[in-house]
Amino acid sequence: MSAERSFSNLALIIPIPASGTYQNSSATLKVGGVNVTPWFSVDGRTFARAPLKRKVQVTKDGVTSTREVVVPSDEYRAVR
Repeated sequence: MSAERSFSNLALIIPIPASGTYQNSSATLKVGGVNVTPWFSVDGRTFARAPLKRKVQVTKDGVTSTREVVVPSDEYRAVR
């Protein structure tokens, strides 16, 4: 008896160990001959395409503003 099954919309989440570091542009994946773009996460729950960005508050001359900065790839903790 064959146990073959087809899957669609399957997302594999692979943790990046704290002792490991993702090297920019090193993740490649082909599914059925089609290149698939990996998404990354710093918390294992929220994923986006690289480069990841976060908002930070910056205070300069007494004025606080929010700006977007690129998250270093060594902070990536999972890939999907």
